[in-house]
Amino acid sequence: MNTHKAKFIARKTIAAHTSLYTFSKPEGFTFKAGQFVTMKVACDNDARRGVRSMSIACAPNEEMLAFAWRETGSGFKMFCNEMEPGDTIDLIGPSGHFTLPEDENVPIVFLIGGIGITPVMSILKEEEQKKSRREITLIYSNRTPETTAFQEDVKKIGLPNYKYVPTYTDVKEKNLSDNTEETGFITWEMVERHVQEPVKKHFYIVGTMEFIDAMRKMLNDNEVERSNITVDNFGKYS
Repeated sequence: MNTHKAKFIARKTIAAHTSLYTFSKPEGFTFKAGQFVTMKVACDNDARRGVRSMSIACAPNEEMLAFAWRETGSGFKMFCNEMEPGDTIDLIGPSGHFTLPEDENVPIVFLIGGIGITPVMSILKEEEQKKSRREITLIYSNRTPETTAFQEDVKKIGLPNYKYVPTYTDVKEKNLSDNTEETGFITWEMVERHVQEPVKKHFYIVGTMEFIDAMRKMLNDNEVERSNITVDNFGKYS
């Protein structure tokens, strides 16, 4: 697998304790929307020797590469937080099969927890650029609006058959001006409120391992075919 050098460009806060990092795109580096890379930095005080799997958060044809993560205080993330423009990192890959089917007639439902939104941003941006007419529903779970990464970006996706459903686990009352907003954890009843005939849709799941396990169980309990479930296990490696 190829290793590429990427130069750090900038960092900005995009939600509570969450940052977006942009890097130069190495010459010859190509990827499919939804894929990830293995990122390696020269960090000695990190439990995993400065190596992480990171989903790409930009569309394939963008000039720069973007990654987003929660600032957890690990040696790896502390190192990245202190990078200066022009500093380099190693990118190994890309890898991963969290990509949409070529057939635009396949309707998609994303069940996303927290920073698991990163590969979905890559996919949504590319679909928007392609002017896709695919039916897409994004059900995106966070603790609060303040902890929701890319909140304004996902609201503004300009696709004709796209629906965004935010849900907040630490918020008790819904925003009455937004009839798609939900509160609490994602349930099958919530899915049914926003998706017609959900058992016929293709579900994509990203989040922590606990979130993934809960969503898989929910879909299995409601007889969604396993072939209609695609999972990104980033929570196991990030």
